[in-house]
Order: sequence, then C-alpha cells, then structure tokens
Amino acid sequence: MSMKTVAREQESAFIMPNLAEMIVLALDHGEVNAITGQRHFTGPPILQWEKDLSSKRQTSIFHAYGFGGSGLTLAPSVAEYIASQVELQIHNDHRRNEDSPGIVILGAGYIGIFAALEINHRLNHSREHKIPIRVVAQAYPKGITEINPDKTEPVWKDNYSSMTAGGWVMPVSIEPLKNRKLWCELVQRAQTLWHSYTRTPPLNTATHITQSLVFYDQLSNAAPLEDKSGIRTVNAECPSDLYPEHSFKSRFYGWDISDDNVNPLHFDQVVAFDNVIQTDTVSVLQYMTQQLSAEGVELIQTEAMIDSFEQLQHFFGKNQKTIVINASGHGAHSVFHNKPSTPVRGDLVVLRIPTEQLTDPMKEVSHYGFWAGGCHYVFLRYSLDGKWMEVVLGGTFIKDDHDLMKRPETIQHIVTFWLDFFHHTSTDEDSHAERDALVNRVLNTVTM
Repeated sequence: MSMKTVAREQESAFIMPNLAEMIVLALDHGEVNAITGQRHFTGPPILQWEKDLSSKRQTSIFHAYGFGGSGLTLAPSVAEYIASQVELQIHNDHRRNEDSPGIVILGAGYIGIFAALEINHRLNHSREHKIPIRVVAQAYPKGITEINPDKTEPVWKDNYSSMTAGGWVMPVSIEPLKNRKLWCELVQRAQTLWHSYTRTPPLNTATHITQSLVFYDQLSNAAPLEDKSGIRTVNAECPSDLYPEHSFKSRFYGWDISDDNVNPLHFDQVVAFDNVIQTDTVSVLQYMTQQLSAEGVELIQTEAMIDSFEQLQHFFGKNQKTIVINASGHGAHSVFHNKPSTPVRGDLVVLRIPTEQLTDPMKEVSHYGFWAGGCHYVFLRYSLDGKWMEVVLGGTFIKDDHDLMKRPETIQHIVTFWLDFFHHTSTDEDSHAERDALVNRVLNTVTM
C-alpha cells in the first residue's frame, strides 16, 4: 500500500519509523555503535548528610548517589537541593565564626556537574572572596579535551554516564526516595527545569518534548496493561500527573522492509504519555561542563578511581574545612564505607545519522518514543550542534552483571526485535532474508 493511499484512507494513520532505512543511512553515511553500560543501584537513592564520618574527620559529607539510570532525569533539581543544603551549612558555620570551607565534589556525571554549577551560582556570583570548588573524577564527558586539552577522553570501560545513557528523561529506573514528599518535589521541579531547557538555546536543539507510546499488548506472558515503562508508577506516586496518559487510537502502518510501501499493523493496547523529554546525553553534559570550566571551577582528573578517603583528602585545601559532595554514580563504597551498589547491565544499539540525510517522516517520528516487549525501547535524539540524529535502540536490564564486553547475541536480539516490530517481518519469509542481511551488516560493523 502506498503512502498516498494511506493518506486518503485514514488521515489519523500513524506511520511507524522506517528503521531499515535508518540503519542503512547510518551504515552508509554515519555510524552504528553497540554500547554497554551499568546502572548502579543501592535501593532508594541517598540524598543526605553523613553524620558519622563528618564528625570523626571534621569534614562535612553530603551523599547524593544511587540514582541508577535516572541521574540524568533528576540532576537539575537534585543539584538545587544539594546547593541549598551546602548554603545552609556555610551559613551555620559563619554563625559559629568558622571560616568558609572549600568544596570537593566526587564524580563528574550528571549529578556532580549540575551540582557544581548550581553551588557555584549560589555561593560565588555575588561574593568578593570566592569559595573554591573542585570536581574530582576519573572520567569527564566526551569532548572534554576540547574544553581542557590536559584532560583525557572517557573510554567505554569507564562506564561514563553520558556515553552509555539513552537520554529519556523519566525517573523510572530507580526506587523513590524514602522521603516521598521530597521525592515528588524533586521529580516535579526536574520536569520544570527540563522544560525550560527545551526553550533555551542551544540546549533546545538537543532537548525536546516527546510523546511516549507504550505497546502493552506486546508483553509476553504479562497481565493486560502491565506497566513496564514505569510512567504510571511516577504518575501514581506524584499526583500532579506529570505525564498525562490517554489511549492512542490510530491505525498503525509499518514500512515494507524492502520497498517504499506501507502495510497495516495491529495492536490492541497502545497508551500515549505526554510531556516526556528526550535529550542527547553527550551534548548536554559537555555543554554544562564547558559552562563549569568557563566559570573557573577546578576540574581535577585522577589516573584511577579513588578507593579510599585518604586518597580523596589529597584534594582538600590546607588548613581548611572541606564540604564533600559524594556524587559518584556507584556510591564510592570503598571511600565512605556505605552500602555497596548493585550493577545492572544495559545494552544499546545507537544509529548516528547526519540530519542532512533525514527524510520528513524520520523527522516527524523523532517526536515519539516507543516501549514494547517489556524492556525494549526506542528514543530519537539530536546533537547540540544539530548535525546528527541518533536512534537509540534498547535494551537490557540484567542485574548483577559486571561485564561490559559487547555480546553479539544481545545486539542481534535488539536489532531483530525492533525490525520485526516496526516492519512486521515475522510473517514474511522474503522479509526475513532482508532483515537478517541487515542485522548481519550491523553485527559486522559493531563487532569488528
């Protein structure tokens, strides 16, 4: 069935992404990468002052870790909360006639970078005598050498957050804080701040509002309308209904994998969630780090991961009280002797396509995200410079998996699943051959 025929028959028809064409464009004109990362979980996130170590060492320590796959989502509001706590601590110190402390932030992921920016804005913009702020980390964002040539670029084994995150701004991957009131305040404030980024150049290029479509009938052995995307959980926890839900009534069509025709697809239970934000993780964090460097915050890169408090003390100011912000993604168990984190492996296949190669339907479909089959998802994002669109195909959630090596069978499964889903190749033998040839091209590219 041609596109013109579809348009005549049903104005409300929804045309699925032409994933096969996107893969070919990425292979021929861009890049295809297989990415493996680990989300670190500790149960509910920790967002509080450390009492025992602080009193023993005359050092104030604030923990902000355990956000797993949602550090990106909550970084703006958590940064504000951290900064308010630090500001209050310094105010109390002044009341006791104590000198202003130095501030050391351990970790240069989303929480660490955003917190450093917010603390600097609150404490130093109107001060004649600046409070020194240092960020200490083994890995900094991709592109850090353009900001500071003395630094080194992160590599995949660093499991650095912006290189491995899908970039879907939704706090669905972690347990809520024990303080549910604070949790909802942070979620709602984060949503407000991310919305402001969608209207603020240049972040509005890399950050845009999407509608997420969840295909519940694609869940194998699952109860009807089971919520695997996690959006309903957030709406239930925080009654402000941040992500309005409504049934998505439309006729679906998928592109034939071998030509320009579209074919009807059938789904029984499709729900749309509005107000969801998609962002390019690398671009945004690189931009924020550039702002941080321009404001004079000291960025310190260590050769190896810090694994003791004594090592961290090397970066404290001499004869000066230090406030430490523990914003390490894994919680820095060996440094602070807190609860160790549990790694959860996540696999992605990312198609990187020059925007000049995009068709109008590809641009249109970037306003949507997709969930199907329980843990499978597709997000589409743009780089900050507007030169690239990335199609993020996921994924896996494998608990207690410390391995970051690429697994060909996992890559094959992810690409095959989404080709079958969008193109409905499972019922067509000729399409199987086209699909398998495309999957093999991807495998040969990412496993070389």
